[in-house]
Amino acid sequence: MPISDAELVSVLDAHIEEGNNILQRENVEIDNVQVFHTADMQFQGQTHILNVALAGRAVKIADLAKAFAEAYWNRFRVALPEIKPVLANLHTAVIGKRKPFPIDALTSKTATENLNDAKIDTRRVWFEDGWISTPIFDRNRLPLNSEFLGPAILEQLDATTVIHPGDRARVDVLGNVIIHVAKGQ
Repeated sequence: MPISDAELVSVLDAHIEEGNNILQRENVEIDNVQVFHTADMQFQGQTHILNVALAGRAVKIADLAKAFAEAYWNRFRVALPEIKPVLANLHTAVIGKRKPFPIDALTSKTATENLNDAKIDTRRVWFEDGWISTPIFDRNRLPLNSEFLGPAILEQLDATTVIHPGDRARVDVLGNVIIHVAKGQ
């Protein structure tokens, strides 16, 4: 059953409304909203589908056919004006852009001023050269913008990181730990 221009716009409008409702339910402050529409189309009797970008919600069936013919040409370098294009699916993305926030909001709020304050224990740990007394650090308390040499063990709720003897660990201003592996390992 063919779809009319009015039905096409009605479907896209319903997509936009549902997308806006989802954004409102998220309860996040949004700076602006962007809407993108695409259509999955194919030639009647064919099985492969091409996704075609739409210029906006006020699109007409004739616009879809033209956009599909162009996309088909660009993909396959074949024009098939004698075969009817078929609309298979309509897609809409409603994207809420958040207001910028300070990146330091992502940094650890429990970081200490010096490395010793992040130390929670010392344990004997087996490395390639044998047992070594190794400091154990609370990963979340490591001082930002600091650097230290291994061996060390970094413990956190979801992971344990081993820093081998001679490796250098650097904690950047956001709290990421960058490990430089010593040559020869």
